[in-house]
Amino acid sequence: MDLTSNPFFLLNASVRDDSRRLIELSEQRSLFANPQQCNEARIILTNPRQRLMAEIAWLPGVSPSKARNLINQATDGYYPLVATIEGLPAISACNLLALAISYINNEENQESRIKICIQTLIEKFEEIDIENLIHLINEDRGVAGFPVVQSLDILAKTLAEHRGFLVTTLSGGLDKLGEPDLALTEIAIELTEYGEDQAPLLLEELTAKYQIEVAQHLDNITGHILKLKDSIENLVKNDDRTDILLKHINRFEELLRQWDRVAKPIQFIAKTRGIDDAASANLAAQVRSLALFLANEYDLHEYALRLSSLMSEIFSELPQIEATIEEDITALHDILENKEKVLSEVRAKKEKWEQEIALDIMIGKDKFTIDAENITYITSGWENSVKITEVDRVRWGIFKQYTNAVRTGRYFTIWIGSPKSTIEIECVRFLESESTVMNRYELILEKLWNAVCVRLFGETISRLSSGEKLRYGEVVVDKEGVLLPKYKFLGLSSEPMHYPWEELSISPGAGYFKISAAKEKNSYAQLSYRDVNNVHILEKIIRFLWKDGNYAKLRNGEFH
Repeated sequence: MDLTSNPFFLLNASVRDDSRRLIELSEQRSLFANPQQCNEARIILTNPRQRLMAEIAWLPGVSPSKARNLINQATDGYYPLVATIEGLPAISACNLLALAISYINNEENQESRIKICIQTLIEKFEEIDIENLIHLINEDRGVAGFPVVQSLDILAKTLAEHRGFLVTTLSGGLDKLGEPDLALTEIAIELTEYGEDQAPLLLEELTAKYQIEVAQHLDNITGHILKLKDSIENLVKNDDRTDILLKHINRFEELLRQWDRVAKPIQFIAKTRGIDDAASANLAAQVRSLALFLANEYDLHEYALRLSSLMSEIFSELPQIEATIEEDITALHDILENKEKVLSEVRAKKEKWEQEIALDIMIGKDKFTIDAENITYITSGWENSVKITEVDRVRWGIFKQYTNAVRTGRYFTIWIGSPKSTIEIECVRFLESESTVMNRYELILEKLWNAVCVRLFGETISRLSSGEKLRYGEVVVDKEGVLLPKYKFLGLSSEPMHYPWEELSISPGAGYFKISAAKEKNSYAQLSYRDVNNVHILEKIIRFLWKDGNYAKLRNGEFH
């Protein structure tokens, strides 16, 4: 009960009034107030057992005149009330503060006062000494002629009942605040040193009541968080749109902060007991599961670190998982540092490669360029371009034509092709010197090799290693060796024969690349450099396979 509904207040009685005086006061007050209520108040105060609750809920140790004055101050919203309770018995201070909380208007400029009253009441209740309280009550009873309270247990039980009323009053005070969750968190931080000290009893019970009241709200937010977690996982599995993923992550963090704002005081009180709040621990496990999924399954370490850092903030009051979260953060930092180092190296290599392949030259009036994206040849006002990544065939060669020992033509030609088109570059221009043409030809080939041929070399080795068969003119190459034509008398060919790598020999000819069976002089193939795609790549591959027994690695499929 609060002070204004206390029988002492209703009868305007003192704790030292005897039974006769209480009867008189009841009769007097019944002339102005509800007679039934006055009679009930008298019965309570004259019954030793019922009287105990009224005494605890009153102002023990306070004179009647001062008691009435303090009650008037509390109900009138007297601002310096907290200062005026200094020196009062702890139980009396608690009852006055409870009354003040009930009467403070729900106005914005009163919020700080409500919080101060709530915190002070919680602190003052901790100061109640049950032996001192029984002494105060029995001293007044002795004067009033009522039997003294003999049992501390009965007093403690009655005080516990009154404590329930105080908790309800505190909860009502929180409800008057615009942000009760933040207010309770601030009070919990102040009174427990961020969960390090034991929580006062009233704070524990107030938080327990708060937890029951917000349980449904927390469950609803948790449901939204888990649904969004599933959406993020499905999005990552099925879509690479980072803009949508970012929106989902932002919303996920927003919901987590909403949840934390409500759950924070609950976490602090659990921490004071050395345990983790169960709902918080379960949610933390779900969030960590998402962070691990993003990091381990899809290398999204930046998002995983973002979530882990948020977890460190939100679940810092969970001692049993705090260390695990910090380990995750450290590991993710290390991964990202190494990742950045690798990316930096990749960027450096890419920049170096772009410099190595860059070419912009004139061939007479024609223009030939190579950059990181395209190979382009502009001739006679017509532009032919192919993407570097789409080039799948190259060939080049020099052909000189003679009539009666006199050169009548020369051709330094390069072909670059993709599934869509082929660029033909002729490096010769009329009246240019041989050295000028050769320098241009070799420069283009040098750039072309770095831009395209290195990739084609690697892709071809990988395809052979995986078991593909590749044709070059009349030759078929696989991981075991080469299928060569075999010639009979007068150049007629019979069924081709397959020879392993160890039984082959190679030799360049005048404009062609020759592959022969080492022990079969009639089994060979001559592949024209100018007419057969990727012969230069094949020659490079065969020479590579004969080094250090690499053909054995090819057979074993080690070049994927």
